[in-house]
Amino acid sequence: MADNFLGKDYSGGKIAKVSLLREELLNKQSELSQKLEAGQLSPEAYMDALTKLLNRTFLDCEQILGSKDFEKLFGIPASEAGHLVDRRIFLGTTH
Repeated sequence: MADNFLGKDYSGGKIAKVSLLREELLNKQSELSQKLEAGQLSPEAYMDALTKLLNRTFLDCEQILGSKDFEKLFGIPASEAGHLVDRRIFLGTTH
């Protein structure tokens, strides 16, 4: 994906850092989902934690890539990326 949106000559070091952040995000999201399913987190607490995690991860990615390259790669500004999961829809489906 990075090759297509940022070019084949884009910094491999930056892409590696973003890939690590993605991996951490997926692991933490999985942990949160398990806690939700086990009843250890309410749906509201899950959404709060997930939104915080997404915001932090995307801001970290933006810091690595820069705003312009972040938007090239993800298609939206980092400030909008943390709201990819619609809270109302998610909470409406879990109740």
